[in-house]
Amino acid sequence: MGDDNTKIKFFSEYIRHMKTIYPNFGKACYIDSTPLPNDINSPFNALCSHGLSGASVQMRLVLIIDQETTYPLWFDIIPGNVLDVNTLKSKTKDVEISLGIKIDGFVLDAGYVSRELIQDFTLQKESEPIPEKKYLARMPARSGYPFNLLYNKIKPLLKNAKYMFVRKGSPYFGKAIKQNIFNTDVMCYVYLDEFNAMKGFIKFTTDHSDEYEKLPNYKKTWHMHKNGFFILISNYIKLPSEILDDYFCRVEIEKVFKEEKEYLKLLPLCKLSDATVRGKIFSDVIEYVIRQRMMNPIRNTPLSMNQLIGKCQSLMCFYDEVNNTIHIDPPNKQVKECYKQFGVEIPRKLDGSEYMRSLLTSQT
Repeated sequence: MGDDNTKIKFFSEYIRHMKTIYPNFGKACYIDSTPLPNDINSPFNALCSHGLSGASVQMRLVLIIDQETTYPLWFDIIPGNVLDVNTLKSKTKDVEISLGIKIDGFVLDAGYVSRELIQDFTLQKESEPIPEKKYLARMPARSGYPFNLLYNKIKPLLKNAKYMFVRKGSPYFGKAIKQNIFNTDVMCYVYLDEFNAMKGFIKFTTDHSDEYEKLPNYKKTWHMHKNGFFILISNYIKLPSEILDDYFCRVEIEKVFKEEKEYLKLLPLCKLSDATVRGKIFSDVIEYVIRQRMMNPIRNTPLSMNQLIGKCQSLMCFYDEVNNTIHIDPPNKQVKECYKQFGVEIPRKLDGSEYMRSLLTSQT
């Protein structure tokens, strides 16, 4: 499982199958990485402190997720202290060469944003369609980026209803501003999440009341907004509400990481070699795909995965060796409803030979 040829063969067949269901599978993707602290002997280990209060030895898992379906498209391991546009380019090149997939669009975390990334994309012109090669990313609040400039520019407009919209019950301010960054024109989508801004403001003034009273007015105003203020940048043009939808769909990759680490027990990594670690992660990614396929039919129902498995297990069967027949107990109403979500009709009995043949020859 830790061999690269095995991984390529699996993903080639997997993508071929997914394209029969989703023709655009792999055209636009989320890409992100997560640190994997460990004690193994791996050439990808490096001392770094991403997301931790202290430094530790880590490698990084890079995941590429299909934007339409949220299924994994590819994964790889990189050194723990590497996170830049070259990583993005090299991993998408790997996918193109190994699997024949050309990725046209990216939704990225702020860690991937750099001068090289911005200069690599051309801004859509007003009268032209969205470019095939596109990106959407969160702007870092660091030197070289007009984070404070854009905040000061939109501050007088924050109470203007013209720029307000509601997303999933939460009020947002959103304004699109064309900006030149690193000698390259980009679209900056400037937002204020009012609920989170007020929540953070209340917490700060409660926990640091004396400090807050001593601040000048412009800093008090910033504390009113800072926990809800953020900027997205892209090379294509949409309404701020539409761009926000595009970006928030990116939370799907965070769900993958969360499930990989918690449900599939990705961490802690304690295998003895780099190859066995790669095999374990490969196995976990396959398990995630299977789990997602199982979850899809019940996404719009109150059933959890544990409830689903429990209900499926409650369907009792017994095997008649003499007649090579599997007899199935009559299901109750809840079990019937569960199988109905999968489009499966529960038979009263199955021919043993036919059943085994169907398992071995099934292409789904």
